[in-house]
Amino acid sequence: MVKRSPPVIAIASPSETQQVTTERVQLLGAAASDSGVARIELRVNGQLVKQQDKRGATRVSNVDFTEPLVLREGKNEVAVTVTDMDNQATTRALTVTRTPDPRLLDPGKIWAAVIGISQYKTVSALQFADQDALSFYDYLLNQIGVPKDNIFLLTNQQATLVNVRRTLGTELKRKASPRDTVLIYFAGHGAPETDSTSPDNDGLEKYLVVYDADPDDLYTTGLPMREVEIIFERLAAERVVFIADTCFSGATTGRTFSTGGRRAVVSDAFLTRLSNVKGRVVLAASRGNEVSEERPDMRHGVFTYYLLEGLRGKADFDGDNMITIDELYNYVSQKVPAATAQNQHPVKKGEVDGQLVVGQVR
Repeated sequence: MVKRSPPVIAIASPSETQQVTTERVQLLGAAASDSGVARIELRVNGQLVKQQDKRGATRVSNVDFTEPLVLREGKNEVAVTVTDMDNQATTRALTVTRTPDPRLLDPGKIWAAVIGISQYKTVSALQFADQDALSFYDYLLNQIGVPKDNIFLLTNQQATLVNVRRTLGTELKRKASPRDTVLIYFAGHGAPETDSTSPDNDGLEKYLVVYDADPDDLYTTGLPMREVEIIFERLAAERVVFIADTCFSGATTGRTFSTGGRRAVVSDAFLTRLSNVKGRVVLAASRGNEVSEERPDMRHGVFTYYLLEGLRGKADFDGDNMITIDELYNYVSQKVPAATAQNQHPVKKGEVDGQLVVGQVR
């Protein structure tokens, strides 16, 4: 009898001597045998993590295998052993090195300004903007563990123009060092106002509407996005993330209002300008001409509802217990349009070097 060849093993991923920063890596491969594959064993650092018995009435000559492997820091020996029906065995081994994630080596501090305004001095009230801010504040404090002293919380009558300008333009500038991350969250009204000097080619300035804003004089009492752009440039932090659950379309519903008696045609160019400096990222609830909705059944703005859902874990697509800004955007960009009959589409502008982590799953 002619002796048949032993099993053959091919591993597609990970590669030999690969270095990774994540705790888990996906093993992908295939085994083949002329006499049929009887058993596949997967080991990491000598420990059996999975065994597949392929003996049965039907001989299987080719078998694909996949398995998530948990790695320790440092070198990890991964071994795949395939035994055929003739009891011949082949082992394929490789080394995978898990190095510390560079995002966690020196992440610096997180500083945050959290602003939410439902009750205005003269502007029509919103339902849940203050609750949105409080929930985001609670997430930073209790799930990420940002120290209370590192978070500036302004809600309703606290969010005056002077206080908002001082928080963004003075306090964050003084406290955030270059290696730090700054998170700015705003929930409330936004509004457009006619301005022929607008650099966005739409004849409009866009304003964050603070508690004491006068809708008939936003130039004096509102916070123009051109000034927010300057504030971003003043901050020394390498990473600045601006999350805005507001809109600027001038519609009669949602988190905006008209200042000129007609619906504005708003360009998204101002969002691009905000993120022109490297390391500045903007995540906005909607496109320029759309409305950012609130929902009584959610007790939140729709965008913030899914933002928080994503940050608490549902946006962790790769399962590494960290939420990057790209994962978060991917999540809200799926959920928000589906929940609003495609009337609201979140927008992300800006880039950073590497991955920007904005959340952690505990």
